[in-house]
Amino acid sequence: MQTSTLLLTTAALLLSGAIDAQNVTSDWQITSRDNATRQGVCSDQIQRCMIDCGGSANSPKNFCNPTTMGWGCGCGNATPKTPKYLWPVTLSECNGKLEDCINNVCPKTKTGADVITCQTSCRSTYGCNEGKAPATHLEVNDVNEVPDYNGTKGDANKGNGNGSNTSPADNLASTFSWPAVASGLSAVAAGMLLL
Repeated sequence: MQTSTLLLTTAALLLSGAIDAQNVTSDWQITSRDNATRQGVCSDQIQRCMIDCGGSANSPKNFCNPTTMGWGCGCGNATPKTPKYLWPVTLSECNGKLEDCINNVCPKTKTGADVITCQTSCRSTYGCNEGKAPATHLEVNDVNEVPDYNGTKGDANKGNGNGSNTSPADNLASTFSWPAVASGLSAVAAGMLLL
């Protein structure tokens, strides 16, 4: 009986480790970038909007505030073709969080091999160029509007960085490290056979 209890406890720890490793995040803010970088990102953002809308005459809503990093793009007669996760401001925010997660969060909160596992989880959480980016809350309606940087106000721009909302099932699928879960369950099954 003690052996099966030990195996179940081990399985629970393996599974909780797989879940915890996937929940690593960064609270880094894009406004911490230096002024020149923010100016450059905003310039790129405005250019991207103009190109996607088909010119300046076709992009009546096109702004980026380099102080707040709030941005907006609205085309007169088209929908921007670039996915939101590839827009300059969104990409800069995601890459900044990824860098902070890898270089600051993991080394400060983990030790040994857990640092590498944590860094792998950072890369999974912040899949910036792949449409796996976390929700961005920098898109606003007015150049003077301050973004809801952490999404605590429940703004409308929720989703995975590409403007689409994710379902609870999608969130669950991205929460677990399924290879680690399978490996943990295999270890438990092998242990149960020994009983």
